Amino acid sequence: LSIINTDLKEIPKEIFEITSLTKLEFSHAGDFEELPEEIGNLQNLDYLYITGGAFNKLPDSFFTLKKLSSLSLISMKLTDISGDWAGLEALNTVTFQACDFSEVPDDLLGLVTKDTPITSLTLYGNPIADLPEGLLSNLSSLSLGGYFDRTYIDNSSNETMVESLADGHI
Repeated sequence: LSIINTDLKEIPKEIFEITSLTKLEFSHAGDFEELPEEIGNLQNLDYLYITGGAFNKLPDSFFTLKKLSSLSLISMKLTDISGDWAGLEALNTVTFQACDFSEVPDDLLGLVTKDTPITSLTLYGNPIADLPEGLLSNLSSLSLGGYFDRTYIDNSSNETMVESLADGHI
């Protein structure tokens, strides 16, 4: 389900009754102020893509989406990404681009070191000062840029295979 170029102030609750939904996209769909707790009803959701929401925190039920493998949150006022990331068992591709959080929570590290880890992480355009130690352990792709100072990337312990470093992309 794709909702594109609308001016939503809130997400219609009926969407969260479509429990067979596997893909959900809100692209320039408005400045809705919250991602409702009902997102947890979408237990078959594999792909979530949101640009432009005005919410600043992910609801607790979001972290129960065990089948979610791809998450993209772009150009939003997301200042707090803390939560029980371990509940997102299938997650392997994550994009946080131009959000407002300044700290990557340590519990996100658990997703990189688990048996089926995140392999692709984008943290472009966020005011991040540092990465949690060990974050690079299983990543095959890390994209940084914007506010991020690449000097914080220290791969001297050979935590991951790095093929190239150019313009903030590993």
